[in-house]
Amino acid sequence: VRIQPFVVTAIAMAAGIVADRYVPQSLSVWWLVAMSAWIAWFFVCRRAMDRVAAGLLLASIAATGGAWHHWHWNLFGDDELGLAAREAPQPVCFEAIAINGPRSIPAPSTNPLRSIIRGEESRLAVRVTRVRDGEDWRSASGKVQLFVEGQLIGVNSGDSLKIFAHFLKPRSAHNPAEFDLWLYQRADRTLCRAYANYPDCVSINQQRMFFGLRPVIESLRSHFNKLLWTNLDHQRSGLAAAVLLGAREQLDRDRSEAFVTTGTIHLFAISGLHVGILATGLFLIARLGLLPHRTSLGLVVVLVVGYALLTDARPPVVRAAILVTVVCVGMWVRRPTSPFNSLAAAAILILALNPADLFRTGTQLSFLAVATLYWFGAWWIRRRPTDPLEQLIDQARPWPVRRLRQSAGVLGGWVIASAMIWAVALPLVMSRFHIFAPIAVALNAILWFPMLVTLFSGFALLILGWLVPPVGPVCAWICDSSLWILESIVQVSRAIEGSHYWVAGPAQWWLLSFYGALGLVAVFPHLRPPRNWCLAVLALWVGVGFSSSWWLHRQRQADASLHCTFLFVGHGTSVVLELPNGETILYDAGTLGAPVAAIRSVSSFLWSRGIRHLDAVVLSHADIDHFNALPQLLQRFDMGVIYISPVMFDDDDPALRHLSASINRAGTSVEKVYAGDRLHTDGHVNIEVLHPPPNGVLGTDNANSIVLAIKYRGRRIILPGDLEPPGIEAVTAELPLQCDVLMAPHHGSAHSEPVIFANWCQPNWLVVSCGYGHDTRGVASVYRDYGARVLKMVDSGAVRATVDNDGLQVRRWRVDGW
Repeated sequence: VRIQPFVVTAIAMAAGIVADRYVPQSLSVWWLVAMSAWIAWFFVCRRAMDRVAAGLLLASIAATGGAWHHWHWNLFGDDELGLAAREAPQPVCFEAIAINGPRSIPAPSTNPLRSIIRGEESRLAVRVTRVRDGEDWRSASGKVQLFVEGQLIGVNSGDSLKIFAHFLKPRSAHNPAEFDLWLYQRADRTLCRAYANYPDCVSINQQRMFFGLRPVIESLRSHFNKLLWTNLDHQRSGLAAAVLLGAREQLDRDRSEAFVTTGTIHLFAISGLHVGILATGLFLIARLGLLPHRTSLGLVVVLVVGYALLTDARPPVVRAAILVTVVCVGMWVRRPTSPFNSLAAAAILILALNPADLFRTGTQLSFLAVATLYWFGAWWIRRRPTDPLEQLIDQARPWPVRRLRQSAGVLGGWVIASAMIWAVALPLVMSRFHIFAPIAVALNAILWFPMLVTLFSGFALLILGWLVPPVGPVCAWICDSSLWILESIVQVSRAIEGSHYWVAGPAQWWLLSFYGALGLVAVFPHLRPPRNWCLAVLALWVGVGFSSSWWLHRQRQADASLHCTFLFVGHGTSVVLELPNGETILYDAGTLGAPVAAIRSVSSFLWSRGIRHLDAVVLSHADIDHFNALPQLLQRFDMGVIYISPVMFDDDDPALRHLSASINRAGTSVEKVYAGDRLHTDGHVNIEVLHPPPNGVLGTDNANSIVLAIKYRGRRIILPGDLEPPGIEAVTAELPLQCDVLMAPHHGSAHSEPVIFANWCQPNWLVVSCGYGHDTRGVASVYRDYGARVLKMVDSGAVRATVDNDGLQVRRWRVDGW
């Protein structure tokens, strides 16, 4: 601690930030604590009470960190545009200054499960200056992320813009354990997004309002990006832009999925690997003697810092740039540097730039990997003593043998280090990304060489491609070939059985305890138990993690309650039935648009409940917004049987063909059900199919939706899919069936005959699963007239209906928090 003061300083600063996030205090309270600690430190220090003085000093640092986080996270101007944003889009006209140049987002690849086709987009960050209010203009402030459909040309960083768009609040979590985009963007003090339908909606009032480093950086970035797309094959230009410039928006989501599932997505996050390779190349050039030693070190620092700015200065690359700078300064003054002290200094600077980065998974993984590498490096050096006899024997060997042994030693050390980083980061990766990829250990050892070639040739293309034009095509061919090799290896590895598994991940308390213990052992080595004890404690704690998952499953089985959870997936449907015996049934899984949102929502909820196996899936009908998430869910969860209507696959539709192929690949059985059938349960829950008849009815697939009636302890829940005429008439022709909870047929559409259906079932609760912009007021009014309480999930979030010994309870996720 005495020789690594930045370590305890960073810990104190992080403690203050965490305290303000979970136990927030006002800014005045934080500053009062900080100033009081400083004053007390002054008097205590004069009395030579060093330990007390150090504690007070750290307390003041923690309070300062809390104050800085409170300002960054909570305090915004009264004229902040984002404060007026709602989750439903609103039209707006405003003026703003472009923070960066437009970033091109290529059109998504063709996907039959995507119901809304999107084209190329442009994205840029802008800072608001004025907003129009009728015919008047009012001053405004705030940072906005602007998306424009099409290619936005002629806009540069610093330009004054006039923008016509729709603005809205980034989507917050509507379901348990779901990714919260609102919180993620709030960390960057971005409270709203804006969407413009055409490039003409953005006009330039005045070009480049300011001059400085940022416009130069943006111009270089645009030039380098154009250089990559011009010289490389377009199939791999997006990969190259992501690897070399950090332009991950140009990386197709479907292609990046292979890197996610194989645990190699870190290759596309600009981090220490990229900065280290760039710095190594610069050091090698400097050793040629073309420049004086200190001049070379200064040049390395300038270029590395410039590269960090070029790649948007994300925390991992800033951390790497700081470490390289510290090494260069140490070489300049000819003094050794402390690895952990340098790493802590990087953490302090990153938290000073943005305290909310402490809670981001990318930042956590970056520092965790480097800390593990530092610890492993010290351990590797200690375990390899230099024996004079071994040195003599080695010198007697032929030089090819010596080189081969040295190379094998380096490669072995790299493999072990890679495995150590993977193992230490694994719990966090499993918790945040729900992926366990054992293939990553082998791939990281294999891919380092093509990645090295890609980076060296890519940097050579960017630097020399426009200075020495003949060199450009050669570098481009090498870079393109190495990217092809890299991607091919990943695609082949992904298809290997057992290469990856989707998992629920450890609980939060387990994760905090695990990394808290590692941190204590690293900071205070005298607390470290013997090696055998370390392994025993680790094995015990892993066992506790697995047993907690088993205990959760057993608790669900022992729960004598029926839980019916309506998940919010936008304009779509997904309902999870958790039966009293522990079985789980999924009713529909889809959304209008890209299926990724529904996949994340459903998966996150199931994992949060400890569910890894679905006993049954019911697909109500053949509309894409009811099944387009299922192909990916088949890869993430075990499924017992899929129930479909008799006419589900009658139409020859690309989306249905894709669904059928996915079911066949997964080997899941399919059964047709129709009116009169009962789904297999433990006997306590009665799940009856009310519709369609064995041969279906005339009309659309909506009219042939599977209608389920779930009855337990005298309570009834009805799930009607997109039922509409003539299916409505077929169902309501039977005897009335009063229910407690009804999911609104066809997302609350007026075509669902609300008067007839409300009169037939007379629900106490109506749950409407529709997206923004759908007017369901008329339908809701009809059901209210029949005594129903209406819950629209765009407002309430997920809805859970629980039937137990105490009766029926209905809770809303965003209001009641469950």
